[in-house]
Amino acid sequence: MNYRYDSNAGLEYIMDLKALRYFVEVVRQKSFTRAAELLHVTQPTLSKMIRQLEEEMQSSLLVRGSRGVWPTDIGQTLYRHGSQILDQVRSVKDEIDEIKGMVRGSLRLGLAPMLSAPLFPCILRMFRERYPNISLTFIEAGSKRMAQAISNGEVELGLIVEPVDLELFEARPILSDQLVLVAPVSSPWAGRDFVAPEELAEENFLMPTEDFLLPHMIRTYFRDAGFTPKEVGHSSQWQILQIMVETGMGVAVVPRVICRLFDPAKIAMVRLKDPPPTIHLCVAWRRGGYPSFAARAWTDISIEALKAHL
Repeated sequence: MNYRYDSNAGLEYIMDLKALRYFVEVVRQKSFTRAAELLHVTQPTLSKMIRQLEEEMQSSLLVRGSRGVWPTDIGQTLYRHGSQILDQVRSVKDEIDEIKGMVRGSLRLGLAPMLSAPLFPCILRMFRERYPNISLTFIEAGSKRMAQAISNGEVELGLIVEPVDLELFEARPILSDQLVLVAPVSSPWAGRDFVAPEELAEENFLMPTEDFLLPHMIRTYFRDAGFTPKEVGHSSQWQILQIMVETGMGVAVVPRVICRLFDPAKIAMVRLKDPPPTIHLCVAWRRGGYPSFAARAWTDISIEALKAHL
């Protein structure tokens, strides 16, 4: 099954799906080396398949540069349509497997770094117990980067903090969680039940990076209280924020669920005065796409697991 491209006759027969999958992965990873690792093939084999595809299309599809590999204009068109073709093929296979009663498949899933550690273990445990034959591939990214990963097919399903662009994505809520203040146990806030936002005007704040929507939510909350928070440190990892808080660099505002991972002997959690800012986490996929069995199963188990463990 191969496409042969002729400038006069057009596309004459169906493209080799393996070659198409290899090409799409190289574009996604921007690297032959990383793509070969993920596809479990040698780099010479991968390069050979891409060359054959370029010969069939009678066009260069990729440009190699010092910062990676990039698609040409024709390559970008093939990547866009190729991603959709591979999604459709996967959906057909999943539906056939379901009809046959075979619970198999694969899932590319995007996780939120700040929330993965407290939420992911219980979901993964339940999923693996029920669907041991579904293979999983994960990437971690903030909500802004995750939206791009879903749009370009890098992941099928991604965790995103609302708001979600419903013109581009379909979404299903899985968790709502209040933001709370965390501070060193030596802080005057330790032991308080609540703290009003205006009381924190002189504090140093440790913030998530701009990959996330949290910084915008936190700044808006405190600006509504009459001041702009003084930011003295940033990190995309809760472990780093934890260390900075423990050492007294400042305080942080984080989802309450993350506090389960903190040592209460070192870090105190204090609720913010009503109304506290709240995040709403959902799983999202491309609008118009048909979620695979694996994606639907992961979503259902996420909701079930979080209700049972939180």
